[in-house]
Amino acid sequence: MKNNINRKFRQISVYTLKFGVAFGLVAYLLYTGKLDIHAIYGATDNYGYLVAAFFCVLAAIMINFFRWFLLLRGQDINLSAREVISLNFIGLFFTTVLPGAVGGDLVKSVYIARKAPDKKTAAVLTVLLDRVVGLIALIIIGCAGLTVNFKNFYDNPALKTLGITLYIVLLGLGIFFIAGLSRRIYRHRITLIIFRTLPFSEAINKVYAAFHAYRYRPRILLYSIIISFVTHAFNIWSFYFITLALGFEHLSVYTYFFIVPVGMITTALPVAPAGIGIGQAAYLKLFEWSVGSPTTVGADAITILQIFSICIFLCGGFFYITYKNRMNPD
Repeated sequence: MKNNINRKFRQISVYTLKFGVAFGLVAYLLYTGKLDIHAIYGATDNYGYLVAAFFCVLAAIMINFFRWFLLLRGQDINLSAREVISLNFIGLFFTTVLPGAVGGDLVKSVYIARKAPDKKTAAVLTVLLDRVVGLIALIIIGCAGLTVNFKNFYDNPALKTLGITLYIVLLGLGIFFIAGLSRRIYRHRITLIIFRTLPFSEAINKVYAAFHAYRYRPRILLYSIIISFVTHAFNIWSFYFITLALGFEHLSVYTYFFIVPVGMITTALPVAPAGIGIGQAAYLKLFEWSVGSPTTVGADAITILQIFSICIFLCGGFFYITYKNRMNPD
């Protein structure tokens, strides 16, 4: 009983701290004038751009659902489209109240593990892999955007460092996928020895085996990455439309294909709920570095984008209630 109370107290303390960080950052940006509420409100004058941005965000979310649907099929976990949509919306709902943009994935992992009790490891892996595939596509787009605008970014030390980091991370993820899908590496004696000596070797082996299963269904991974490209393209265009609504036209759309992916990666860090506060700080600096002078457009734009996203995510509350009622009809 005492241990449960202590655990709940720690959880509440962590959540309180992270909500405090999020809203503390927003308050600081407002106080210092680096987040312009008047500019955000003024964007409603250009409501056509905002409507286009909202539907881009909605399209990105809905298309993304199909990616997880494919990854589940790759593990022979056959959920209906209705269940996949419900679980995704439930995950998005909890993303608004749990720290970080991936907080809802924890809840989604619990639900999918219950739906596939004989394939729990593989089921939970699909949630993680869904994020990894999206991250790979995001980094590829960021690297492509950096390459197209190489001269502009090379002259800025901060952006140059970010770009080099992206290339290194992409290389690391590429090696991870090659090693994970290679039959020779999977069956090699050294690999078997290494995995037997690792802590939690049994669990790690199950995860490795589940990931390696995609070797025999490469089209699923390919289609998942293509879907991710489409999803991120919609997100980038939504950000571009929002900055146009704010009256900002100082950067080419190609520049957004580097700035937005880097900002999205930052907001996924499990520091604040839905990336609030962290996103404002990240995009503020990214746009200032890109423009070469102080501007609040980055912080203003991500605030509008987060408002759109949260409005959609909150619809997950309806799916959460109805899904629980279906699971517990009594």
